[in-house]
Amino acid sequence: MGILFDKVKRSQDSLRQDYIAQLLVKGITHDRNGTSIHDLGYYELRQELAAAEFRNVNTETLENGFF
Repeated sequence: MGILFDKVKRSQDSLRQDYIAQLLVKGITHDRNGTSIHDLGYYELRQELAAAEFRNVNTETLENGFF
């Protein structure tokens, strides 16, 4: 089980770095609470990236409308 845990941990670390890079490209350096994205964990970064993508959706067009 230790080997599997190490592989998942390394995978999350590489994804974490990718999430940080994507957020920096979007100009986001801190989360909603003012915490630097470099101090956030994997799951918090994933949530911030999802929120950033959601904010980018243009709801004025018909295909992206909610109702």
